[in-house]
Amino acid sequence: MLPEEVRLKAQEVRDAARRLAKHSSELRERADVLMREAEAAVAALRETMQRTVWRD
Repeated sequence: MLPEEVRLKAQEVRDAARRLAKHSSELRERADVLMREAEAAVAALRETMQRTVWRD
């Protein structure tokens, strides 16, 4: 490859790496939100189950 081609390919690779890193970060943040929501749902279910047991 000619030097210009190498420079352009390197820029494309850097851009792709940047996009992948951003996407990875967004996915990690979304996973954190989903985990917190799941934990809250489990806690609410446990609380409901305890109240049901105490009523009987």
